[in-house]
Amino acid sequence: MKRRFSFEVLLVILLLGSGLAMYFWGFHNSLDARFYYSQGESLRFFEGLTTVEVEKYKRQEIFDFLFIAAYSGLFVRVLGLLFPKKLLLKSLGLVPGVLDVIETVTIMLVLLGIVPLAPLGLGFVTGAKWVASGLVLLFVAVASVRRKFI
Repeated sequence: MKRRFSFEVLLVILLLGSGLAMYFWGFHNSLDARFYYSQGESLRFFEGLTTVEVEKYKRQEIFDFLFIAAYSGLFVRVLGLLFPKKLLLKSLGLVPGVLDVIETVTIMLVLLGIVPLAPLGLGFVTGAKWVASGLVLLFVAVASVRRKFI
């Protein structure tokens, strides 16, 4: 029996759906979207949240887990198509997602009151997530161009 949708199409639908859910039902001033922030900035940020904002932020982080799964799956799938026999290169697509999971779990622990303060390196993890994402996208773009013209 032939599949109606490819795995990639389902990942794109999940990516778009979770992204839209974060946009419409999430918290719009999240730390996740910033490139970097210091521990002091994150402490002031969390202390300034209202109860309603904490609930919206928690909801956003739940959608973010779906978003992470979708973009990580797409990164790995595209790298797998470009480098079918190179497991290490395919697994590079997981690096941004792993950093994003660390960030999102940490933020959820703070929002739930399990961790009282934002850890010292949270802003660094967020910045590393963005750098890793950019590097994976650049790597995919360069590999795609090289593959097409070589």
